[in-house]
Amino acid sequence: MQIALWSGKHLSMAGREVLVTAVPRAIPAYCMSTFLIPISLAEEIQRMINSLWWGCNRGEGRGIKWLSWDRLAVRKEFGGMGFRHFFGFSLAMLAKQGWKLASDPDAIISRVFKARYYPQGVFLEASFGHIQTMWRSIQASQVDSNGRESAFEIRGCQRDIDEVFKIPICKELGEDHVIWKLSKDDCFSVKSAYYFYLMESVFESSHLKVAGRWKDLWKLQVPNKVKVFIWRAVRGCLPTRLRLQTKGVVCTGICPLCLNNLENEWHCLVACPSNLVCWKLAGFWNVIRVQVDSADSFDDLIFRLLARISKAKISQVVMLMWVLWWRSNGKVWEDADRSPSVTVRRATNCLTDWGKCHRRRVSMPQRQISPPQWVKPPLVFAKCNLDAAVFGNQRRFGLGMCLRDSLGRFIIAKSVLVEGMLQPVEAEALGYQYVFFNQIVKLWLIV
Repeated sequence: MQIALWSGKHLSMAGREVLVTAVPRAIPAYCMSTFLIPISLAEEIQRMINSLWWGCNRGEGRGIKWLSWDRLAVRKEFGGMGFRHFFGFSLAMLAKQGWKLASDPDAIISRVFKARYYPQGVFLEASFGHIQTMWRSIQASQVDSNGRESAFEIRGCQRDIDEVFKIPICKELGEDHVIWKLSKDDCFSVKSAYYFYLMESVFESSHLKVAGRWKDLWKLQVPNKVKVFIWRAVRGCLPTRLRLQTKGVVCTGICPLCLNNLENEWHCLVACPSNLVCWKLAGFWNVIRVQVDSADSFDDLIFRLLARISKAKISQVVMLMWVLWWRSNGKVWEDADRSPSVTVRRATNCLTDWGKCHRRRVSMPQRQISPPQWVKPPLVFAKCNLDAAVFGNQRRFGLGMCLRDSLGRFIIAKSVLVEGMLQPVEAEALGYQYVFFNQIVKLWLIV
């Protein structure tokens, strides 16, 4: 495969991230949307891309793969890099074909498949009984890898399901149709199926998630290569001498700068006496000292800094860490003794130049979006518009509702403040329960 011939040694880790994210996933996209790729093929593609990401040479067997692909495929907010799990993504793309069959039964392709494979039922109830490759691939999206329930099936406790079916339905407003509960517009998307269903329910990955303020890390106003560098240091993937020894590399563990202590992330980027001069010269030591004294490990220090100091300061701090790593590598590979003033100046100039480049971006004209128009309900009906607002700091949420008749005339409105924490969608659902079973309908009847 062509990926095996690629080389990433001339790219930074941020450059490899773009290459890994954009190019390899586009190569098999058409095949994955039509046929279910074998697990063995998906794993082979993942191994090749993993080697490319870590800069390994698979032909000569050299290089260190610091993390497995399963860990890299975890979303960024949970400590991974957000790369794709190829077999899971293939299922998500095939599920889109299944969604078309389930949501649009009158389409020509749906009628053809129904006549051929499930003439007496619907797509979600179709069983395996044919050898046709495309059909078996599409049907694979109907269930997960363990043969459990359908991705499109109604879920919930039986009491809630029974209560839902007791709600009277007005047939004049149209027929029932299939909706996708993981998106706000009720329409299926490959992204929602992949991230919120397959990677959460089908492919168990909870044990691979790492707690921390990862979102804040990826939002830092620094170059992407610096973000990736800090991520590697926090995940234990930075090739310090002690880390290399744990991977079987024969080398000394002594810091190349101070020649006195063992080199790990904490010593190399924070505690080395040679680098401590840089921290004080840059004026950041007093900013981070309290957190340094309180932190239990390097990752704990980074998360504490992300939580307790300003965005501008944390950007300068991580940029200096990146330059300190550059200084250490210069000593190892070039035998270069870079002074603290040169080090601090490089960190300041890199961040300033990057900021200037971003400020020069020409803002694209925004497309004007017309606000949604209120549509009148049919005659003799009334329409209730409802919205919810969640106040996380106060651990409560508010509901606002307004009832109007078929001519658009105002009937009644009400607002409610409720104690507790819910997701916005759950709060709105509770609001509709309030509308139907509590005061607003009774007040309307009185009016």
